Amino acid sequence: MDSRSAQSDSPGSSWKRVEADIEKIEQKNALLVSRAIDDPEAGLVLLYDEYSRSVNRLVYRLLGPDADHDDIVQQVFLQLIQSIGKLRTPGRLNLWVRSITVNIVRSELRKRSVRRNFLRFAPKDEASRDMSAEMESTDFMSASASALRKLPAEERVVFLLYYLEEYSLPEISEACGFSTMTAKRRLSKARERFRRQMAKTDALDSFLTGGPAT
Repeated sequence: MDSRSAQSDSPGSSWKRVEADIEKIEQKNALLVSRAIDDPEAGLVLLYDEYSRSVNRLVYRLLGPDADHDDIVQQVFLQLIQSIGKLRTPGRLNLWVRSITVNIVRSELRKRSVRRNFLRFAPKDEASRDMSAEMESTDFMSASASALRKLPAEERVVFLLYYLEEYSLPEISEACGFSTMTAKRRLSKARERFRRQMAKTDALDSFLTGGPAT
């Protein structure tokens, strides 16, 4: 290996490439924000083109197959375009999009929790019972769907971000707008509630010992 090759592969040069990539992303984000503020209608199209895939993926991760999926995604982009002028750091647009998505899902889960409290004693029709039974028998994740639905909204979001999206606790803290200690506490509570709801299995042990480094 010649000296030029060694120099290009040095830690210093690698870090410079990372910094250059970050700068490009921040410049692109800032340009998107500027265009969205100047022309909200065109800006909405640009934001959707740039972030629809990641927003759809995150909503699906947090809610699973859901009849309101498209409506929730639409809420995310409407919220983005309505409040984009308040974004203090345009270069961090991608993180802001993620945070808004998480918070809209949290809000939706809280609304559903309230509705369940009113409807919990309403009889279920036979079709609903059959569908629930079928969902809970397909595979591990389907079997755990019932347990996940019983988690409080705030704990459920932290739990799913940690285990399915593999966010670290600091990343969850930033996305949700609360401290890392709060994220850690809610994750711990969610784990215990989830364990109590699920039968003890090897698959469950493997799942709960995973997740990203904290």
